[in-house]
Amino acid sequence: MKSLFYVRKSLQIKALDYCKTLNYEKIRLVLGDNNKPETEQFIVVSKVNAGELFGNLSDVDLEDSITYRINRAAFSQIASYRKIYNHNRLE
Repeated sequence: MKSLFYVRKSLQIKALDYCKTLNYEKIRLVLGDNNKPETEQFIVVSKVNAGELFGNLSDVDLEDSITYRINRAAFSQIASYRKIYNHNRLE
């Protein structure tokens, strides 16, 4: 049973890696990640502030950006899966 879990987890991570060309924000909505705590999100959002990263660059116009990373630990948490379908009833 444990080996089946690891095979499934591996396939899910590979599928998410394959989807890099897709819109991660839409994938997060399908997985319900926008309604979960960060520890249970499959894809975690990080906002990158250009000013904090590069300091004061008043003569350069840099925009803040958003990065996404796959949270591999979420794949081993049952709550991460349950909250895909019903985030209101499960805490």
